[in-house]
Formats: sequence, structure tokens, C-alpha cells
Amino acid sequence: SDAQLYPIMLSFWPYMALSLAFGSMCNAMEGSLMALGDLKFLCGVTGALMISIFAFLKLYVAQTGAGIIGVWQAVALFFGIRFFSSLARIFRNKGILGQGFTESISSKGKVT
Repeated sequence: SDAQLYPIMLSFWPYMALSLAFGSMCNAMEGSLMALGDLKFLCGVTGALMISIFAFLKLYVAQTGAGIIGVWQAVALFFGIRFFSSLARIFRNKGILGQGFTESISSKGKVT
């Protein structure tokens, strides 16, 4: 019944809210990276994170019995790391939107 589910849902709602916020920001950041053609970085980071999150779920959640709270912690962690890695990639000093990107485009004659 709903009365029994309410305390359980109260225990993991902060992680669910973080996941939703970080997930939407990830889409925006990764969309920018895709538009700039940085798919190699996205594939590498996403693959490494999937393996890491699987290990987190297997070791931490399964062995400590964290249950659904641990799963939502892992989801929030996954989106948070994706967001901050994409943000760092976009705004790094000589990165995609930094001086290195501008120079590489202007050398191809696309920027005047």
C-alpha cells in the first residue's frame, strides 16, 4: 500500500532528484561535445563509468545490503561524474572550446 511505500521513497528521494538534475545537464554538455565531434572522449568516459558503476553496485550495494538506496546513490554518482567530466572537457584551457579548438578550426579556413 501507499502508506508502506512512503517511508521507503523518502529514504532515496534526494538521490533521485540529484540524478534527474545531473541527467538533464549531462544531455546538454554531451550534446555540445557531440556537436564538436568529441565522440572518442564520450565513448571512453561512458565506457569507463559503466564499468565503475557496475563494480560499485556489485561490491558496495550487493555486499552491504544498501538496496534501492544504494542503486540511486550509484545512479546519482554516475550522472554527477558524467556531468563534471563533460564540463571540464568543454571548459578546459586548451580544450574543445579553448584556444586549441579555435586554432584548429582557423587553420582549416573555417574561421576568419
